[in-house]
Amino acid sequence: KMPSTVGFITSPTGAAAQDFIRILKRRGWWGRVILLPVRVQGAEAAPEIVHALRRAEALTFLDALVIGRGGGSLEDLWSFNDEALVRAVAACPLPLISAVGHEIDFTLCDFAADLRAETPSAAAEVISSGFIECRDRLRTAGENLLRRADRRLSDIAGTLELLRRRLQAASPRARIEQAFLRLDDFNNRLHAGARAELWTKKNCLADLRTRLIQASPGSRLALSRQRQRALSDRYRRQLATGLPQRRERLSYLAKRLHAVGPYSVLRRGFVLVRDERGNPVARREGIRPGMRLINHFADGDLAIRAEDENP
Repeated sequence: KMPSTVGFITSPTGAAAQDFIRILKRRGWWGRVILLPVRVQGAEAAPEIVHALRRAEALTFLDALVIGRGGGSLEDLWSFNDEALVRAVAACPLPLISAVGHEIDFTLCDFAADLRAETPSAAAEVISSGFIECRDRLRTAGENLLRRADRRLSDIAGTLELLRRRLQAASPRARIEQAFLRLDDFNNRLHAGARAELWTKKNCLADLRTRLIQASPGSRLALSRQRQRALSDRYRRQLATGLPQRRERLSYLAKRLHAVGPYSVLRRGFVLVRDERGNPVARREGIRPGMRLINHFADGDLAIRAEDENP
C-alpha cells in the first residue's frame, strides 16, 4: 500500500522516467526510486528487461517494481509481448506495475503484471496514492490530536486555576486579609452609624432648644412686645392715614344731613308744626279745635291754638 523504495525498469534517456519522477516529487512522495536502465524497443529489449527483473528480485530492499516506457507504435511496444518477458513478469515475487505506452496501448505484460497503469505518470500516482492518503490521514489525526490536546490542556489549566484560587482563598494569609477587610467594613459601618446617630441627636437637641426658647417667659414677653410694637405701628399708620379720611367723610355726611334736615327746609320758607307732645303734625285731620300747636320757623317758634272752622 505504501512502498518506500520502488524500482523502475525503463530507458534512462526516455521521457517516461522523467515524468515518473516529476509526478512523485509533485505529490510529495518521500520514498526512493531505483532506476534499472534497459532498452525498451528492439530485439535486445526483452532479454535486457528479463535480466533487469532478475536483478530486481535479488534486491531485498525493493518494495515494488514498475516496468514501462512512453507511447509509440505497435512495433515499438512489441518487446513487451515477448513470451519470456511475460512469463518473467508473471513469476516476479515483487508487486509489479506494468506502465507501457498510453491509455489505448495494451501489451501482454499488462495482463501478466499485478496492476496495469495507463502511463508511467499514472503508475507514479498509484505508487504515491497510498502515501498521500496516509499522509492526509496522519495530518488530520495530528490536527485532531493537537486540537484535543489543546482542549485537554485548556481544561486542565482551568481546573488548576480553579484549584489555585481555592487554595489561595483557603490559605491563612487570604483568611487574615479577608478578616481585615471585614474588620475595615465593620469599622466603617460603625463610624457611619455613630455619625448618623450623633447627627440625629444633634438635630433633635437643636429642635428641643428652639422649642424651649420659644416656650420661655422671656421669649414670650419679647414676642408680645414685638407684637405690641407691630400693633402700635399699625395703629399709628392707620391713625395717620385713616383719621383725615374719616373726618372728611364725616364732614361730607354732615353736609348731606344738614341739607336734608328740617331747618334747611325752614330756611326756604316752610313751617314745621308740632303738637303739645312735640310730635310733628303732618295732616289737617289730626288737629282738634283748641289744640295748642307750636310752629317752628327758621328764625324762631310761635305757639298758636287751633280754632273751630265754623264760627
